[in-house]
Amino acid sequence: MKTKDLILVIDDQPNNLKVIAGLLADEYEISIASNGETALSMLEKAQPDLILLDIMMPGMDGFETCKQLKSNPNTASIPVIFLTAKTDIDDITKGFKCGAVDYVTKPFNPAEVKARVKNHLGLYKSQNLLSLKNLELLEAELELTNMLDISRNQNERLKSFAHIVSHNLRSHARNISSLLEYLKEESQALEESEIYRLLKNASSNLLDTITNLSEVAILAAGDKKDFKVVNLGTVIEKALENVSALAKSQGVILINQVPENIQVLGIPAYTDSIILNLLTNAIKYSDPAKESFVRLSYTNESGLICIHVEDNGLGIDLVKFGKQLFGMYKTFHDHHDSKGFGLFITKNQIEAIGGKIEVESSPGIGTRFKVYFQPEKRLKNLSETLPSNATLA
Repeated sequence: MKTKDLILVIDDQPNNLKVIAGLLADEYEISIASNGETALSMLEKAQPDLILLDIMMPGMDGFETCKQLKSNPNTASIPVIFLTAKTDIDDITKGFKCGAVDYVTKPFNPAEVKARVKNHLGLYKSQNLLSLKNLELLEAELELTNMLDISRNQNERLKSFAHIVSHNLRSHARNISSLLEYLKEESQALEESEIYRLLKNASSNLLDTITNLSEVAILAAGDKKDFKVVNLGTVIEKALENVSALAKSQGVILINQVPENIQVLGIPAYTDSIILNLLTNAIKYSDPAKESFVRLSYTNESGLICIHVEDNGLGIDLVKFGKQLFGMYKTFHDHHDSKGFGLFITKNQIEAIGGKIEVESSPGIGTRFKVYFQPEKRLKNLSETLPSNATLA
């Protein structure tokens, strides 16, 4: 079992090898090589945790040795610290371009050598751990997606999936987030690392994915006994109030032509979400070059209550994107807040309560969504199909 980190020291001067080994041998396992060729051969058999590499060596110098290390996928991630008597800025810059993480000047300052070795070993271990956790995040997201595909049309399995997501996977994702914060506290330099930033984003995205997929699972497992009579006029007024600040900041005029007392059949949480999401999208993708508006209106079509959400915004190219419009993670405009999940959820919500959604749109002109709801009179027919112990409020 490995108890000490392994450091490979490459230098053609025996005295330098002796000095470095003497400084570090108490804390680390030391391996030595007198030239670049020998070092590369040794790396085929055992890989160190860190390399101290002299620049000025006969034959293959330190720059060339470092280039070959970094060009090999098996050794590219090993941190390299140059040992140099040269303090010329061009040589130092050249070393960093070759892939070195730091340099130590000769004659050696013992405290400096120990501190630089310790810091870069800590960063190397943290990055390895972060890479492992990143892989776990990707595997978890793939597993979630696969589970959703398998369970899409199976109610009981979807309920189990939602339970697993909300209790187990969410817990693991939060543990990873906590671990990232712990690692940042351990090494302040880690916060500036690109791999840390990427993993932090991946961890945040995973939590979003778990939340989104949980919503899909709960939608598909929805039960008719949750249906209620919903006053759509009230829902719309509440949604307009919620988006009023966003509309004002975007310079969008909100127009409501829907009567106050429109009763439909639905699930309150779904109807709230449907109207709010369509309003938010219409405002978000308004055209800054126009006097923008979002208009809500109402028609009765073939016995269904149809709410129109119309805007004069950027519009969508339906010839190009029509088949993808309601797909998961599909976006059609370059917007920092685009997730590609809102319309997917909206379509599933409206279909779960017996409705449908249609869209008309032209780029540069605007978009009209038509959302069809079941009228409240359908509630009586629905209640006749429910078990005797189910209630409808």
